[in-house]
Amino acid sequence: MVRRHPNPACQCLGSALREPGYRPLPVESFSDPESHAGTVCKAANRTCAGDTNGFSQDHADYCLPDQRPEKLWLKPLAPNAWVLMCATQLPEDCASTEVAAVECAAR
Repeated sequence: MVRRHPNPACQCLGSALREPGYRPLPVESFSDPESHAGTVCKAANRTCAGDTNGFSQDHADYCLPDQRPEKLWLKPLAPNAWVLMCATQLPEDCASTEVAAVECAAR
């Protein structure tokens, strides 16, 4: 029997969603148009937000130009996510989200 382990990103998001006072607005995904058409992202009701600038992550703090832009896909987790993301000030429970995401990425 094969034992399956959840994707680390899914584990991180799942644990963060259980945290009180944590409300992420979108989830993001990236696809390489040279190898994938983004069909899975489309099927998962994600919206293509455009292309990246073509950088890849070398280390935790460094991004290097690689001239291979990827597609950025977003999926709102709240009905009014796009309105809130464009607001001049985020609600307090959303403003702490970035800090929690960085903490989660450091785990």
